[in-house]
Amino acid sequence: MNMLETPWDYIPAKRKDSIVVSIINEMEIAQGSPIVGDLKINNTLVNQNCKFGGPIIINNEFVYCTVFFRGGFLKSSGFKIAKINILSLDFFFIGDKEFLIWIQKVENNQILFRKSLYGNPEDVYFVNNF
Repeated sequence: MNMLETPWDYIPAKRKDSIVVSIINEMEIAQGSPIVGDLKINNTLVNQNCKFGGPIIINNEFVYCTVFFRGGFLKSSGFKIAKINILSLDFFFIGDKEFLIWIQKVENNQILFRKSLYGNPEDVYFVNNF
């Protein structure tokens, strides 16, 4: 599991083969919160209405990262996992909205993630068959 990259400190641009993925115009949602920004895949913005966060994982023809949802009246803010097709830039959300999502890895048709920066490194949640 990648413990070096966190939602606060991740590599904002990654390259795999001919694919370049980057988070630009980075900002904190609030002081001390995870860093989010605009997502570009091969120099094309994915969706200007969403704020994406890291760590970024490139796996086959998909990019996995988080998307921030701002809360409102009686709704809490949080993150969801986004799965983005590299060619079409279509994306959909996976799993429930969580206060924090720290994506660890994608393997064996599972996304492994943590819900906290603290605690036991083995406290990992997963989404199956996405």
